[in-house]
Amino acid sequence: YGSYSTNGGVSWVTNQKISNAKMKINCATCGGGGTPRYQGDYNGIVATPQGSISTWADFRNGTFGSYGAYFPDFAMKVTPLVAITSGTNDSGFAYVSVPSVKLFTLTSTYSATVTNPPGTGSLQLTFLNRTTPATQNTLTTYPDSLRIRVRTTGGVPSGLYTIRVIGQGPNGTPVHERSFTVNVGAVGIQNNNTGIPEKFFLYQNYPNPFNPTTNIRFDISKAGNVKLAVYDLAGKQVAELLNSNYGAGSYTYDFNAENLATGVYFYKLETPEFTSIKKMILVK
Repeated sequence: YGSYSTNGGVSWVTNQKISNAKMKINCATCGGGGTPRYQGDYNGIVATPQGSISTWADFRNGTFGSYGAYFPDFAMKVTPLVAITSGTNDSGFAYVSVPSVKLFTLTSTYSATVTNPPGTGSLQLTFLNRTTPATQNTLTTYPDSLRIRVRTTGGVPSGLYTIRVIGQGPNGTPVHERSFTVNVGAVGIQNNNTGIPEKFFLYQNYPNPFNPTTNIRFDISKAGNVKLAVYDLAGKQVAELLNSNYGAGSYTYDFNAENLATGVYFYKLETPEFTSIKKMILVK
């Protein structure tokens, strides 16, 4: 638990939980000269210009561990996977969202970099309003989200690229880092070369349940834009696998869910003339 004051101690916020994770105080597996049983030991809290940082020791993973938390703070999530078909003048979109906060009411600012830049061409990153084309890299109300447009220029080679996203408060804290993968050249999708299907169809993924990869097959009877995305039980999009123009044909997408947690998900195929949804189960 913790509290803080912004007016020199005249008043304090209500003492409340800093973390909802269970703290393990006995560690028979830690070794190092005996079983530690720390309770209320090795804890601390220090002030920052806009709040505080708490640190403590606990053994939730069966090892010596040191943990920290900002207070106040904001949660941060990003879309784990974005697919872009072409390495030149093509775009895909990811979302960075703040689904909840803990007393945080200030402005948060976001930046992004490519951790493994392509050998040729480039990936241009632009933060946008979540619903309009306006550029925007800050949030002031919560919950809310931004889009990140990833644009290829100059012939980016097919492959997987990692985007590092940082969100931080006005003085640099709280600060959080997340990453997502950009799949350029539709790595993972293949045309099955079985002719032109008579109708649109989305097949059940195989295997199902799966860990962590599965095949998603679909038929496109007419050329046009195809979007294939994955959603969680709450209906939130967690991965955009495809969102580009495809010719008529039968396709298979090799979906890798290594960045997702165990659970039930839905994948949705959308074209101008067809929509279908199937359920899949990830078990790790």
